[in-house]
Amino acid sequence: MAKARPFDAAEYLDSPEMIAAYLTEALESNDQALITKAIGACPRNDGGRGKGECLQRKPLSYPGR
Repeated sequence: MAKARPFDAAEYLDSPEMIAAYLTEALESNDQALITKAIGACPRNDGGRGKGECLQRKPLSYPGR
């Protein structure tokens, strides 16, 4: 029987647009756990540069601004 691997969103965040869309959806959900996971997934697929650079380089939109 084949073993299933846990889902890792970072494997699918392969472009700045995908990362921005994922972070935007998480922020719009107002779900603190989802937002935390989304921010954590971003640097895992960003060449190891870390959260700070990843989030600074990706344009985020905030509803109502």
